[in-house]
Amino acid sequence: MNEPNKHVSSDELRQTLREVGVEIGKLLDQALNLAKDSAGEAKTWASKTVAREPGVQGGPIDQIERLGELRDKGFITDAEFQAKKAELLAKIA
Repeated sequence: MNEPNKHVSSDELRQTLREVGVEIGKLLDQALNLAKDSAGEAKTWASKTVAREPGVQGGPIDQIERLGELRDKGFITDAEFQAKKAELLAKIA
């Protein structure tokens, strides 16, 4: 480390700042990779957590979306949609 009274040249300061910048870049790259890994793990966990019922296409969220489409097309009433949605959401919680 430099002595407190020693004068540091502009070139030395620039070089030190470049080195610090490179190290910060490496840390940011590591943080980005960790974030990507965590996001992938969360996606895997979520897909395993939302259980799929045997014989039914998709999990509860998929079913709710499908029921919404049926409601929007007039095949079921809003009351029927809301009742089934509540039932499916209870399975997730």
